[in-house]
Amino acid sequence: MARFDRAVSLSDGGAGSPSRRVFANELRVDSSELLVLSQRAGALGIRDARRLELHAAEYRGERHVLIDGARHTVARVQPRGEKVWLTCERRASDVGKAPDGKEAPDA
Repeated sequence: MARFDRAVSLSDGGAGSPSRRVFANELRVDSSELLVLSQRAGALGIRDARRLELHAAEYRGERHVLIDGARHTVARVQPRGEKVWLTCERRASDVGKAPDGKEAPDA
C-alpha cells in the first residue's frame, strides 16, 4: 500500500491560511477508533471518520484536511516511523467549509 495516490489538501484552518496538496493512502478506521468516535459523535456532530497515511515529512501539524471536497478536522495524529496516520472527523461545523475556513465549492 505504498502508492500514496490519494490527493488531499492540508491547512491549519486559520482565516486566509493557504492549503497545500499532498498525497496519502486512505486506511480503514478500526473498530476501537470507531467506538471512541461514535461516543463523541452526538456532542460534536461527527458525520464521517477517515484515516489517512502520509509521509511524516509532509505533515506540519495542520488541523484540517479536504478529502473528496469535504472538510475534515484532524482528531488524532499517530507517528509511524517515516509515516504518520491522521484520524480525521467530518463535523457538522465542517460542512460547507474548505480547509482554510472559507466556503467550499460543495456548500
